[in-house]
Amino acid sequence: MPLNKIVNGVVIILTEDEENAVKAEREKNKKEIAKTAYKFSRRKEYGPLQKQIEFITENGLEAWKTKVAEIKAKHPKTTD
Repeated sequence: MPLNKIVNGVVIILTEDEENAVKAEREKNKKEIAKTAYKFSRRKEYGPLQKQIEFITENGLEAWKTKVAEIKAKHPKTTD
């Protein structure tokens, strides 16, 4: 299915060069997102700061460090 754009309310099919440029930009964006996806996964598992402080208070700093290390191992940084 060809890509298109709207110019002044008129649908125009992209040229091959324009379509290739759009596809290349999409691939670039996907790669950039993949590079930083681990950050979002980690943040979700860490939970809010208040919960982390509560965890440290109840379980100790070493237990929290262990939990953080487990989360980092589960969601490693990407190397690109």
